Amino acid sequence: MKLAILIYSLGGGGAERVLLTLLPHLQSAFDVRLFVLEDKNSYGAEVDYEVLGDSKSSESAAQKLLRLPFLARMLANRLRAQGITLCLSMLNRPNYINLFATKISGHIAIISEHATPSLQHQRGLGGAVNRWLIRALYPSATHIVAVSSGVRNDLAAHFGIAQTRITTIHNPFDIAQIKAQSLATNARIAEIESQKNAGRIVLVAIGRLDSGKNHRLLLLAMARLKSMLAAPPLLLILGEGEQRENLQQMIEAQNLADCVVLEGFVSNPYPYIRLANATLCASLYEGFLNVLVESLALGILPISSDCPSGPREILESANPPYNIETEITRYGVLFPSSPIVGEEESLLCLVAILARVCTGELAIAPEILKKRAQAFDAATIAQQYCALLRQAAQADCQRNP
Repeated sequence: MKLAILIYSLGGGGAERVLLTLLPHLQSAFDVRLFVLEDKNSYGAEVDYEVLGDSKSSESAAQKLLRLPFLARMLANRLRAQGITLCLSMLNRPNYINLFATKISGHIAIISEHATPSLQHQRGLGGAVNRWLIRALYPSATHIVAVSSGVRNDLAAHFGIAQTRITTIHNPFDIAQIKAQSLATNARIAEIESQKNAGRIVLVAIGRLDSGKNHRLLLLAMARLKSMLAAPPLLLILGEGEQRENLQQMIEAQNLADCVVLEGFVSNPYPYIRLANATLCASLYEGFLNVLVESLALGILPISSDCPSGPREILESANPPYNIETEITRYGVLFPSSPIVGEEESLLCLVAILARVCTGELAIAPEILKKRAQAFDAATIAQQYCALLRQAAQADCQRNP
C-alpha cells in the first residue's frame, strides 16, 4: 500500500525527529512517499522527499493562510498522479493542507497533533485563525493521532471532536541509537566533560527558543542559584528561535555569562544529555516533550514543569492535574507550572529542586529511568501507527468497495 507523509520540513524540531525515527519502520510496511513544504534538512537525514510549493519559514501568517488552498490542490494532484489514497500529516499547517486536499481527491487523511492546541493558539489574530481552522477542518479527518492523552482531551474538550475519532500514540524513540549517539565527541563536548569531571554540576535544556518553552524561568532560577551557591551549575540551552536575542540580553543583565550558554541548534543533543546531572524544562504547554524520554533513555534525571500535556504521563505522576507543589515521581521531578501557581511560586519550587540536585540530595537510579524509556521504543510505537493506518484503509475499502 502506498502511503504519503506530509510535514513542514526536516528542520530541527521534535515532530521532525519523530518522523525520522518512524520512517524506517513505516517504510518496511508501506511504499512511502515523503512530501515537505520547505526544502530544509537540519538533521542531515539521507531520505528522499518531494518539495510541495517550496514554502519559507519567513512567510507572514497571511501568506501562509492564503497559500493553503493552492498547496492543497498541489498535494491532491500529486496523490492522484502517484495513485496514493492514504496520507499522514504532522503539525498544524500540513494537517490543514492534508484536510483541504482530501476534499479534492477524496483520499484517507490521518492527521497527527503534536501540541496542546487550545494553549498553543490562545493569543492574537494568528491564534484565532488557527483555532478556527482546527474547528473547521479537524472533524473531517479520517482519524486523528494525539501524542499524549492530554492532547486528546484538549481536542475533545475545546474543539468538539469525538474522542472515538482520536487515538493516543506516544512519540517513538530509537533507544539503541540514542545511546550510541550519546558517545559522540568533539571539542565542545570534551570541554563540558572536563568541567563535569572537575566537579561542576551540568544542567541541559533542549527546545525551540520561544515564549512557550519559558526559558526565562530557567534563567531566573540560575540567577537565584548563583547568589546562593559558591559554585553555581552550568546550564546549557540547546535550540534556536525568536527569543534568542531576548534571552542573551537577560543572561548579560543577570550576569550569568559564566554559568548559562545558548548553544544553538545541535543535531545530536545526546552527548550533552549524557553529561548532564539533570535535564530541565519549564514549558507553559507541551504536546509530549521528547527530551524527557531522551533523558530517561540515558539514565539522566528529568525535571519538568507540570504543564499540559505530556510530562505527567511520561514521568507517571500519581497526583491529579495539575500539581501546585513539587512532586518527585518514580521517574523524575515535576514542579508546578507558572500559569497554575504564578511565576514566583514556580520559580521557588524550581530553585529548591536544583539546589538539591547540586548538593547530590536528589537523584534516581539510572537503571530505573532507562527501564521506563523502553515503553517508548520506536518498534512498539511504529506498530501502533501501522495498525491505525491499515485499519483506516480497510474501513475505507468497506465503505467504498
